[in-house]
Amino acid sequence: LIDYRLLERNAYTGEYWVNPNPPTHTGSQAQEMAGLEVFLR
Repeated sequence: LIDYRLLERNAYTGEYWVNPNPPTHTGSQAQEMAGLEVFLR
């Protein structure tokens, strides 16, 4: 299982990398981001 909150994604190449300074999100924001990630795939 990958925690996408700890990753950044290059929208042009589609590659991911670990974000050394992960943003802090509330639960609702984290869920919204997860939904956005699914939508963008």
